[in-house]
Amino acid sequence: MEVVAYELLFRGNTQDNHAMIIGGDAASAQVMMNVFGEMGLSEVLGEHKGFINFTEGLLLREYQPFFPRKKVVIEVLEDVKVTPQLIASLTKLKEMGFTIALDDYIFNPELIPLERFADIIKVEILAVGPKQLVEHTKRLKAQGIKLLAEKVETREQFEFCLKLGFDYFQGYFFAKPKIIEGKRLPNNKLTILELLSNVYDPDVYMHSLSKIISKDVSLSQKLLKFVAETSGPDVQIASIHDAVLRFGLNRLKS
Repeated sequence: MEVVAYELLFRGNTQDNHAMIIGGDAASAQVMMNVFGEMGLSEVLGEHKGFINFTEGLLLREYQPFFPRKKVVIEVLEDVKVTPQLIASLTKLKEMGFTIALDDYIFNPELIPLERFADIIKVEILAVGPKQLVEHTKRLKAQGIKLLAEKVETREQFEFCLKLGFDYFQGYFFAKPKIIEGKRLPNNKLTILELLSNVYDPDVYMHSLSKIISKDVSLSQKLLKFVAETSGPDVQIASIHDAVLRFGLNRLKS
């Protein structure tokens, strides 16, 4: 009955609370850009952690996560395919110290190989019968995995899962989702295209990237927000070039 984290979801239409159907990769990327680059992670989450959905496409891309590992929980969606590439990606993320959760888990045998990477498993209790809940709770708790009951809508469901040993709870019984709106600065698309064409040049000078970003107020703001969220409070940034150097080429590519 205490807030420990928020799940951050994409909503394209702020007039209602329904998901606008766009590609999963784009939705998750939009959430990250909005939270990290526009509003600021600490403004949205405070001292809490944020759970963000990661599609198979995002997990399999070669990239350096640009967000702080102590603040973000990577949710692996239930429709991923277990492949050597996915296993390699999760292994790398674990080695980097990220917290990993398996989302909407309904004890699909095909996903069992992913359990060894999970710090948290989110169980969709409405899709799983009480008998299965009892059986699998014991098995997963024995592995040291924290369990989160999803879609808890009544006190009875909450108390039943609490008795089974669930650690965390999420659902309408506790709170309804809240739309967070922010004001976005328009991007200069030509500047973004110029940045994209230069950031993957193996011979690019960091000064060149700094000049490109400095031409666009929105890109400059995003970069400064990213650096503020991923650096300590004592870090002083005197220029966009300072921010580019501190952020690094790999995270800029990401």
